[in-house]
Amino acid sequence: MSNFKPESIAVFIHIPKTAGTTLHLVIERQYNPQNIISIHTTAQNANEINRLGNASLKQQQKIKVIKGHTFLGWHQLLSRSCTYFTLLRDPIDRAISNYFFLRKSKDHPFHQRLKEEKVSLEDFVCWAGEDNYQTRFLAKNINEANLDIKNYPCTRETLELAKNNLKSNYAVVGTVEEFDKTLILLKKTFGWQNIYYEVKNKNKQRLSKDSIPQTTLDLIRDKNQFDLELYDYANELLHGLIEDQGYLFAQQVEDFKNINSSKLGQLSAYILSSAKKVQKIINFS
Repeated sequence: MSNFKPESIAVFIHIPKTAGTTLHLVIERQYNPQNIISIHTTAQNANEINRLGNASLKQQQKIKVIKGHTFLGWHQLLSRSCTYFTLLRDPIDRAISNYFFLRKSKDHPFHQRLKEEKVSLEDFVCWAGEDNYQTRFLAKNINEANLDIKNYPCTRETLELAKNNLKSNYAVVGTVEEFDKTLILLKKTFGWQNIYYEVKNKNKQRLSKDSIPQTTLDLIRDKNQFDLELYDYANELLHGLIEDQGYLFAQQVEDFKNINSSKLGQLSAYILSSAKKVQKIINFS
């Protein structure tokens, strides 16, 4: 399996709170840091659009990866082929995770508001733009004049656009809940080598779904109906990709899980990640 061409740019559309930190480290292991564009916030997109849009063809040719909180459409902006991939997450889990992440992240703009106003999880999921966040994110295009994904209504039309984007533009649509299977598909698609990992940026202070009152879960579900539909659709696409791999795929995933959870896999992930940090220091010093 591989519809990725060497001249194409691999583009990881990272929806916040969808295991992106872990996947970023795997991606960074595969490429020279000088060939990677990392976009850490949605606000950063404007600067990158201007910088890369005005770059010469020679400069653009150096780009092998664009990754981060960015959107579909880089192939139109750069006039280069792009191979997109993303992960979605169970919308209820994602909403809970996002709330507790913001509560502990003192440098995030929302942290102080949550603290001062004593915002509950129920209050937070009712904030404007927090509903159907994944649908909003995947319906957006980098070439739109307004990249704010929160200050507009999310409708069924938005959902259909997001679904069409996934079907028409993404080589791999994975999920957090099927992370290992998604990772194997990405390895096959892009020809990656060592993909062993350890989970990063996991918030140990968040409550589990089982600890949340049912009334709160029902509220989150009600506020994220489009995300729930989109998540189901993403799973359909993912399972279709998995079926295309044939009967050996299940064993490949199982073998990977066994090695990744072993001391050998964790040591390999640590050594390679450390080597990449050294390479980044050398390249940018």
